Amino acid sequence: MNKFEMKNRDHYYEINSHRLASPVTLLNYIEEVAVRHSEACGYGLSKLMSRGLIWILTNWSIQIERYPSWMENVLVETKVFIF
Repeated sequence: MNKFEMKNRDHYYEINSHRLASPVTLLNYIEEVAVRHSEACGYGLSKLMSRGLIWILTNWSIQIERYPSWMENVLVETKVFIF
């Protein structure tokens, strides 16, 4: 499974005074999708930790065309290049 995607919606506590998601909020979304992607591929946290292993995000390529506003649906997609 090279590609994984998840829809999310900004929560009130994740927005700034302009009612837009912050860069940190977007990074949190990406990290959450990466964890779920690894679970779907059979490289979940529990399995790896039981073997004394971890996974690490070593490279981020992020394209933000605009910051989503409060209650807007956000599609986050991750792609794996190497396991």
